[in-house]
Amino acid sequence: MENNITFIDLGLEPALIRAIYNMGFQQPTEVQTEVVPIALGSSDLIVQAQTGTGKTAAFGIPMMEKLSPTEKNVQALVLTPTRELAVQVAAELSELGRYKGLRAIPVYGGGQSVEAQKKVLSQRIHIIVGTPGRILDHVRKANIDFAYLRILVLDEADEMLNLGLIEEVRALLDTLPSARQTMMFSATLSNAVEEIAKQYTVSPRHVYITPQRLIAKNIAQWCFLTEERNKESLLLDLLGKTEPKSALIFCQTRRKVEQVVRFLKEAGLNALGLRGDLPQKQRLETLQRFKNGECKLLIATDVAARGLDIKRVALVVNYDMPQYPENYVHRIGRTGRANNAGTAIVFCTEQEFEYLKKIEEYIGQSVQRKDVSGGTYSDILLQNTGPADCLAMDVDQREQAACEITRLFIGAGRKHKLRAGDIVGAITGQTGISGEMIGVIEIYDTYSFVDILENEGDRVLEKLQNGLIKGRRVKVSKAKNGDC
Repeated sequence: MENNITFIDLGLEPALIRAIYNMGFQQPTEVQTEVVPIALGSSDLIVQAQTGTGKTAAFGIPMMEKLSPTEKNVQALVLTPTRELAVQVAAELSELGRYKGLRAIPVYGGGQSVEAQKKVLSQRIHIIVGTPGRILDHVRKANIDFAYLRILVLDEADEMLNLGLIEEVRALLDTLPSARQTMMFSATLSNAVEEIAKQYTVSPRHVYITPQRLIAKNIAQWCFLTEERNKESLLLDLLGKTEPKSALIFCQTRRKVEQVVRFLKEAGLNALGLRGDLPQKQRLETLQRFKNGECKLLIATDVAARGLDIKRVALVVNYDMPQYPENYVHRIGRTGRANNAGTAIVFCTEQEFEYLKKIEEYIGQSVQRKDVSGGTYSDILLQNTGPADCLAMDVDQREQAACEITRLFIGAGRKHKLRAGDIVGAITGQTGISGEMIGVIEIYDTYSFVDILENEGDRVLEKLQNGLIKGRRVKVSKAKNGDC
């Protein structure tokens, strides 16, 4: 399904648009395009869609649009089958609500005491995300008051009921006010899910998203069975033998990113780290150096790489096993784009084997395994896939990337009190493009420059020439070759 709708087209308020683009989301997914307009109204919803299709933002965006930051009571409740999902959803909702001042917290059993949670719940909380049993426990202890609840979401409803939580779900839903909007999201609509929907929704609208193949056919997937202590030598051996023109290496934490960058540099390889705590300017410069081929190894966390759009990445390495199957799909989807061949490798220790099984179950296919516990790997990739097909890039990559960058001149600078944030805000607000498409910004006394990536320069130029920057019209043109 072709989707040309932008988040701006959905009529969202500026603070929410800003949060969406800062999170790296560039365009609504199919489920978001279908669900958000309905959810912005008052209708109940039953949505059947795969995990990993953007469901959290599909209910999170209208939720943030409708909730009030000044209201002291809990206004929304999201029920999840597991504590891991509760933490993940709460984090994403908090990012969406950042500029509106809306706060979401996870509440779950195991690892969090009821008393500690009680103290947090006594503060101003707008959204609670949690597992049914622990939420019900707090309700019965009068630690949570849902009298002003406006929105209820059952996320992964089928999984929740498969885990035997149906009685807890019923008991909890029976305590909630009936004057609310209810949204149910489920990968399948079992009899149990339909029964819950019939009992707890009113004239619901139905949205069905056709399942899509999660992994492109042109991505060769490999699992290297190894030990944690051998990962460094394995990565060096892999990069040395395949010599990829570009490789994106994923780590679970910022500390691990720093560690991998360090040992790669000590081995004489040029590597860059992309962490979520990097200042925006440094982050953009890092991305630009990787995109134009100046540095061919980028080591990143999932959060830092969100929204990263690079046309041709030859190799993706999961140095750390992703904790969620969706993250695996998102990671390896960076390669094999535009019908180019790609290779994705995951390093897996014995302790992480259960994660691999969950990934295979989720994507509906097995990942080829190779035991490399000795710390090096054979030339199996070269023998079976061919480095020219899977790991090599065009020699003209650098020139092509340079052609995708447009440098714009802006006739205002420091003396006009112009800041980088003003430029970013004007571009994202008037064009709808993501902040990821904005490169290096240079501000001088009376003029400024901004690099626009991914061939978006002409569109940005047209919008800015007919629009405003910091509330006034400013001369904008393409920078001349002699401009510095």
